[in-house]
Amino acid sequence: MQQADDRDPGMGDRYLARGQMRIMYRLVEEEDPKLLQLVADAMRKGVPTDDFFETIEENETLRDCLAALGIDPKECEGLGREKTPLVFVSGDSPAFKMWEAHYRKEAGHGVPLNNRFGWYFPSEYPPA
Repeated sequence: MQQADDRDPGMGDRYLARGQMRIMYRLVEEEDPKLLQLVADAMRKGVPTDDFFETIEENETLRDCLAALGIDPKECEGLGREKTPLVFVSGDSPAFKMWEAHYRKEAGHGVPLNNRFGWYFPSEYPPA
């Protein structure tokens, strides 16, 4: 396995893919280096960035997701859990504005938008 390097071309896409995997598969921070390395290896093998994001959304487990991307399932032993059931909230909806306010209050930052102009949350509306 090669070492992931911040200077590698496409490293930003790797961080974005890893971030989406963290959310969808409930990964913990300690798992980041190994996951980032697996993502980097797959991208070096020629897996297109767009395929990563589609595959992440289509698979229920990290193991299935990485296998669909051509990564040996043995490489991801112990990583991830079942996918958290998340709800897609469109960026132009009232619910998104409520999540935005919730994140600004609780975390001190806003919510990102993905390429579908929205984000995934644990429910349609934030906790009261």
